[in-house]
Amino acid sequence: MRGILILVALMFSQQYALAGHDESGGHGKRMAEELELTAEQSDAFRDIMQEQKSKRQEIFSEFRQQMKEQMQSLHDETRQKLTGVLTDEQLAKFDEMREMRMEKMKHRMQQRHEKHKSGRHHDEDGKS
Repeated sequence: MRGILILVALMFSQQYALAGHDESGGHGKRMAEELELTAEQSDAFRDIMQEQKSKRQEIFSEFRQQMKEQMQSLHDETRQKLTGVLTDEQLAKFDEMREMRMEKMKHRMQQRHEKHKSGRHHDEDGKS
């Protein structure tokens, strides 16, 4: 399970890095400037990168949904097996402990997202 979470975090961070951090054109705009694109090339470049970003987001969304379904199935299977081992009280406590872990994980992920969104991931020069 931890390996899956690491994989998801890596995929998310890779998607985030490739997406350009900000919606105003951040990295894409800088890349276009560094490549010294003509106005026509710049328009085509932006369109291509936007299309790629949209497709990447769609793939990531599909992957996230598949993973969510698989994780739920795994949880259901595990819980079913535990019903034969744990008492009702232990099972209730297990569910409560799992819920608390999930809430902590959601909170950490939200904090990371807010940190990236606020731009605190940049160094003094504004670069990643």
